[in-house]
Amino acid sequence: MRRAAAPESRPLTGLLFVPYVVTRLYLFSHYPRCGEDAFITFRTARNLLHFGAPTFNPGEASWPASSPLWLAWCALGLSVFANIEWWAHLGSLLAECLLIVGVGRLISTRAAIAFGILMAVYQPAAALSLSGIEMFAMVAAFAWALLGSRTALVLLSVLTTGRCDAGAGGGLAMAARTGGPSCWDPWCGWR
Repeated sequence: MRRAAAPESRPLTGLLFVPYVVTRLYLFSHYPRCGEDAFITFRTARNLLHFGAPTFNPGEASWPASSPLWLAWCALGLSVFANIEWWAHLGSLLAECLLIVGVGRLISTRAAIAFGILMAVYQPAAALSLSGIEMFAMVAAFAWALLGSRTALVLLSVLTTGRCDAGAGGGLAMAARTGGPSCWDPWCGWR
């Protein structure tokens, strides 16, 4: 049975996010461009909004995005925010923070603090964060699924299948998978 974190350690965990977020925002402001792979998802999201199909080129049957959940996040960003690269950076930052909280809930507050410090100073983690791809969002989703977050499972299921079903984490597996569409693909009908 999991123990709740001691009340005196919770403010320490909260304080971890201040330098973490400041560090990431600093990096985002000095390296505002996303990696080239992110632009495939950005273009696919734009085509989804403008043409109603998640394709790289309108009228061609293809599935260029690596994650339906990240594609949905990018499409949301394009519909409400002008700078998609900053939106992708924001999504990565939120996912990283959720991942740190998930580590704290799964393991311990000390582990979350250590993991947060590692994420802040470890160069490959910063590079992934700046890339604009979905890596941390998918890892955070799995961490929260391990915690049994019904809300996360239902959201993932709706985003991937269009159905409100949190059973057996199926939506999570479908949202996080990479590769082409399969029978669960909510856009199969457009082909």
